[in-house]
Amino acid sequence: MKAPLLLCATVLLACLTACNSPQRYTRNRQAGEQWLSGKTGTARINLTGAWHSDDWGNAIFVQGQNRVNGQISSYTAYGRVSGSKAYILISQHGWIYYTAELSMPNKNELTGSYSKSVGFQSLRQKVIHFRRQ
Repeated sequence: MKAPLLLCATVLLACLTACNSPQRYTRNRQAGEQWLSGKTGTARINLTGAWHSDDWGNAIFVQGQNRVNGQISSYTAYGRVSGSKAYILISQHGWIYYTAELSMPNKNELTGSYSKSVGFQSLRQKVIHFRRQ
């Protein structure tokens, strides 16, 4: 009876270890960087400042040329601004959970969509809206 239980525990431990492997995190980050890699146009909008979303909470962005970094609630956000669109990777503890495509219809609004995938997927998109604070 102990042998099957020990075997099940060993298999479970191996699966849990593989799920959180450094290679998996590396692939996740590489997929995010690949998605951002084509977004290289000159920035025509600036996200720098404090923002609020009813769904996501408070956000802070700091933009330098076409790169943007910040925080959305408890998530780390970083990405690029190309033309009049921002492309944002949203991560927590080193794992990218969401990608977002945002535009700025006026200086006090950011609107667009996000998807729970690395590399934006339009079939899985949901609306996101921020107001400048």
